[in-house]
Order: sequence, then structure tokens, then C-alpha cells
Amino acid sequence: MNEATLVEAFRGIPRRDSVRIGIQVGKLRKVCMGDQALEAFFPEALDILLRLFHAPAGAFWFRPFNATTLFPISRVGFEQLSLSNSCLSACEQMVRGAWQSLAPQVRPIDRSFVSLIGPIRDGSTSIGALQLVADSGGDKDQQPKLVYARAMAGVLSLIQPAIHRRMQVGETSIREATDRLAQLADQLTGLQQSMRHAIDQTLGQLRGASFGSLEANQQFTRVIHELLETHGLRVVCPECGAAAILRCSKNPRTRDGVFVFDHSVAGRRTFHGGYTTLPVLQVVSKPPRRGKSLA
Repeated sequence: MNEATLVEAFRGIPRRDSVRIGIQVGKLRKVCMGDQALEAFFPEALDILLRLFHAPAGAFWFRPFNATTLFPISRVGFEQLSLSNSCLSACEQMVRGAWQSLAPQVRPIDRSFVSLIGPIRDGSTSIGALQLVADSGGDKDQQPKLVYARAMAGVLSLIQPAIHRRMQVGETSIREATDRLAQLADQLTGLQQSMRHAIDQTLGQLRGASFGSLEANQQFTRVIHELLETHGLRVVCPECGAAAILRCSKNPRTRDGVFVFDHSVAGRRTFHGGYTTLPVLQVVSKPPRRGKSLA
């Protein structure tokens, strides 16, 4: 599929934001033709694909050598979806059940989302899958599903050769490369879980604390924010469950201010809370930033 045809394939995809499709397709082609390693290629390509498909979440999956199932290598946005744990689990099982298909699959998740599953193949062998979660386009509207499948097929024609070429660097075989990627993913997942556990444990020990003045409380919340920002994290608002920034605001009723949770609710900046001491703090992944216009 040439670039002009691929651009047209994205015209019918449901979206709320203005996306310059031609620019994004050009960026994807440039990334695919580049010489960056696989570890850099996956997140770069995935970021562009999320914009093109107006998808809030996506992942690359691969099967390690001698393994019977797939594992996510690069994964973005799933923790921020308004889906139950059972829906998220079913979404993963869709990938593991469709990755060996010959053509892209578009599977409904619920009334809001569909799962797009594009098999990544090396000749006749399936080695992985690209998964995107996108707008369902309405329960009875089949046209977006056809558009999604056509656009996914075009995208795969770009990214499959790019992945294959990077896996053939030196004497490394595809099986060896996928095995290494899976091991790396396991290591990174373990490190991220350990890091979150350590942060959660430390913040839990500070429950009920206050630091004697408004200035000291505000300094403490800035330190927390800088720590979490470094690791792509936010705190969970105990009132609504959304990812938020902890702040300490002035309050006429208390000299030391109150702790509040700063976040966006229904597109509006909202402050929940009003605690005179630190409430229970838990961490969650920082939600992806989405502007009004995506270039």
C-alpha cells in the first residue's frame, strides 16, 4: 500500500481531535525506514499509531522462542481505560487467540471500544501482534470496522519489514531476538513493580502526616510530584480514582493549608479532597497527554 492510499485509509476512522493524517503517516514511514534499535522503534512507532487510529491504548506482543503464548513488549494506556478487570483480561485473550490469523482482526470489547489485532509475520510464520484499542464507532456501524481493518493492513505492510530488518542485525535470528525482547520485558516489568511497591510503601508510612506550615506542606507535595514525574507516575485520587497531582492549597480554616488532588474530570480541571493531613496515597501510571490538535 503506497503512502497516498494509506492516508486515505485513515480518513474514515472516528475521531474527536484534528489529526494531520499525512504528517503522521510520513512520520511512521520515517521511523520504519530509520536505523534505531528495536527497543526505541517500538515506543516511537506505537506513539504514532495511537494518533493515527485515535486509540487510547496499544501494545506490541511477541512470542519468545519455545514459548506457547505472547508477551507484551511495549504497552501504553491500558491502565487508563474505563474497562473492568474482566474486560481487560478478555482483551488480552483476544490477542493470544488471534495473533496467528492471516489478516487483521477487529473484535468488540464493549459498547465503547474495539480491539484491533494485526498479526506480525515473518513469511509464513507468526511471530507477534500489534494491538490497538480504539473507538467502537457505534454498535451497528460496520464501516469504521472495515476502515480499521484496511488501515491496519496498510500499517502492517510498513512495520513488518521494519521489525524483520532490525531483528536480523548481525547474526541474531528472529527467534533469538524475540527471546531477548521477552526477557527484557520481564525484567522491566519486575523493576517497575518493585519501584511502585517501594513508593507505595513509603507513602503509606506517611499517612496522617503534616509538616507544620503551609510552606512546608507545599514543599513536600512538590518533592512527591518530582519523584513521581521522573518515573511517569501520579497518585490516585481517593474520591474518584483518577490519576492526579497532590497539592497543598491555602484554606481560610486552617493555617497549614489542605491537601488536594489536582486532575482533569470530564475535560475540566478539578480539585478533590481538602485533607488537613496526608491521606492514603497510592501510585498509578501517568495518563497520556492528548491535546486538542495532534500534528
